[in-house]
Amino acid sequence: MANIVAAAADLTRRILGADPDRLKHSQAAARQAEFFAPPSDPVSPPLLIAAAWLHDIGYAPELRDTGFHPIDGARHLHNRLNTCQTTVTGAGGETYEVPIGSTRLARL
Repeated sequence: MANIVAAAADLTRRILGADPDRLKHSQAAARQAEFFAPPSDPVSPPLLIAAAWLHDIGYAPELRDTGFHPIDGARHLHNRLNTCQTTVTGAGGETYEVPIGSTRLARL
């Protein structure tokens, strides 16, 4: 799960690299998330920290579509997830490719 934090940090640095103030803000949000993350829960802290890193990526000019940064950032992440695929094995042993962000994978 720690890889999700590193991936979120790397993506945020790439997207917000031209906006150092916004990048610093995202770094500070991630540090606060690390501080407040519940230590007894092995799943939530990495997700919280990754979300803190990514929360402002919609401000990047290249992602701007609606002008509302939460939607623009979410659309970018959604599109990235739908271009990634994973191999899933069905109950009968058959395998097939499924986009990671698909509802079909979420139901498996």
